[in-house]
Amino acid sequence: MVHTARQPAHIATRTPLIVLGSLIGLIALIAVVLVTADVVKQLHYMSSELGQVGTRLSALDSMNKKLDKLDTMQAQLAKMDAHLVMVNAGLKQTNSALGSMDGKIAGLNGQIKAMDTDLKAMKVDIHGMSHKLEGSFLFRGVK
Repeated sequence: MVHTARQPAHIATRTPLIVLGSLIGLIALIAVVLVTADVVKQLHYMSSELGQVGTRLSALDSMNKKLDKLDTMQAQLAKMDAHLVMVNAGLKQTNSALGSMDGKIAGLNGQIKAMDTDLKAMKVDIHGMSHKLEGSFLFRGVK
């Protein structure tokens, strides 16, 4: 007997389903590969972006440290400014007192000049009296 190459009926109806199922599986596999490649590409991009963000954050961290130093300096300058305001007020008070003393000294200087003039006049008078006393008969024998 010779076998013919005929397939049973149930196998013949399955063949298009197997081909269709294989085709759908192949398309699904390609889609999974493409999605996986896209996800890997996005992850690589995100990784490089995170590296750049990390670099920028490092730069910002150093700038933040510098700003902290500036805050410290500003606090010190504010303290120094408050101290200088107090010193300035003290100097103004001292300047006012010195101005008052200057006026008093000018007045005293005038009084001293008047006294000097008076003393010079008295000197002449005392000198005159001294000569008169030397010539007086009351004091001749006292020497």
